[in-house]
Amino acid sequence: MSETKKEETAAKVQGAKTKSAAKREEARNEPVIYIGPSIKNVASTGTVYNNGLPDALQKEMERQQVLKSLVIPVSGLADAQREINTPGSAMNLIYGKVKTK
Repeated sequence: MSETKKEETAAKVQGAKTKSAAKREEARNEPVIYIGPSIKNVASTGTVYNNGLPDALQKEMERQQVLKSLVIPVSGLADAQREINTPGSAMNLIYGKVKTK
């Protein structure tokens, strides 16, 4: 392969990596929503978080690992709700495992 082709290929790969990193950063900055059952003094169903999760929810997530699957980007809400309402689906089973105190 000629030097020019190698440079062009390297530039394309770098461009793809940059776009991928930008998408990850955008997803990281996207608001998230808690779609699990309400947990008294911790989280309510449908609460949107823009600037990180509250301490109470983070502590509860350490105690109940399944909660991590129920905090999702807002852009995925419709699909996640559909899956929660599908008996036997992974999200439906996770939702059922949450202990609400």
